[in-house]
Amino acid sequence: TVLTRGNIERIIAWHNTLLHDEQGNITGTLSASEDITERKQAERDLQRNEFRMQSLVNILQYRTDTVQDFLDHALQEALSLTGSKIGYIYSYDEDAEQFTLNCCSSDVMQQCTIAEKQMTYELDKTGIWGEVVRRRQPVVINDFQGPHPLKRGYPEGHIRLYKFMTVPVFNGNRIVAVVGVANKASDYDQQDVLGMTLLMDSAWKAVESRRVEAELLRLATAVEQAKETVMIMTVDGGIQYVNRAVEQMSGKSREEIIGTNLLVKEQFHEQRMCVWEKIIAGETWTGTITEQNKAGVRYALEITITPVHDEQGAITSIVSIGRDVTREQQLEEQLLHAQKMEALGTLAGGIAHDFNNILGGMMGFVEILKEEVPPDSTALEYLEQVLGLGDRAADLVRQILTFSRKTAGKRKPVQMSLVIKE
Repeated sequence: TVLTRGNIERIIAWHNTLLHDEQGNITGTLSASEDITERKQAERDLQRNEFRMQSLVNILQYRTDTVQDFLDHALQEALSLTGSKIGYIYSYDEDAEQFTLNCCSSDVMQQCTIAEKQMTYELDKTGIWGEVVRRRQPVVINDFQGPHPLKRGYPEGHIRLYKFMTVPVFNGNRIVAVVGVANKASDYDQQDVLGMTLLMDSAWKAVESRRVEAELLRLATAVEQAKETVMIMTVDGGIQYVNRAVEQMSGKSREEIIGTNLLVKEQFHEQRMCVWEKIIAGETWTGTITEQNKAGVRYALEITITPVHDEQGAITSIVSIGRDVTREQQLEEQLLHAQKMEALGTLAGGIAHDFNNILGGMMGFVEILKEEVPPDSTALEYLEQVLGLGDRAADLVRQILTFSRKTAGKRKPVQMSLVIKE
């Protein structure tokens, strides 16, 4: 390596050849030089590209059950790729303008002696490391100890920085994270910026993909285990998906259900045109239908059928969510029956009250008539029979009135022989 007059390093390759006379004695040396700076740089670039590709492969092939572990691994790859000693990853909320620490290298935690370590930072309270968001582009400082107008210093106990590089991570036009590395042995250059940008963009896409997969898994698990029936259909009524509740209520396996058409089912046939036209028009339909399971047992479902639209507003599928209301209908029928019995009791009570008044008058006249009949008359025996029947009628009226008042009746012994004889 030589320095030019402009103090620029150049790599020179020397080719030396010994010169001999006719007797084979060495008479001199022929030396030729070749500037191989560009070739060496190309070799280094190729090596760094290979290293960068290997880092990408390592990221994409890394298997873990948690996003946190994946981000920890991504940061280690970034440190290795750039030759840095320390680093961090912060997620960023553009709406709140707030950074939240995701992970940092183990050396940071060991060397940093700040008493109260922060996990979140407001953008307006950050110094030079927040410029990556304010400028929306990478920031590289190869002389961090030197003066800089945007530096605000760092708290006592913070790890000492010498060289620093940070890049933003975008999701569309929004910054979703920032990654920073520091204290590389040599200066950070554009290759470092490019390499870490590509690495972290790929890593964050993988993180988002894992998060989406986790959310879909949670949703699928919730739908599958829900007590309500969930059915997804095509716009033509073809059944594409049913959850476990549909299998349990219908008594059929999903293999038997998927592929059939809801519109040709007999119990839906009469309503299908008006209902389906509303749904295809974009409306939601709610109603109660009666189904019959595989064993022939009928059950009632309160269902809501809703069209599902894509981003352009076109209906792509139909989702039906149903709730078993068989027990509710049974309870409602029992309530109606009880209300009818209550009304009947009220009516019977009114009639019994009027009848009791009439019966009282009749009994009174019979008592008066007894006083007018001679003691040895046969008519007196008949009048006694009338009074006995009147007492029985009065007791029946009391029973009806007790029933109509909804009060607890009095328990008393009953001679069954008399009831049977009657």
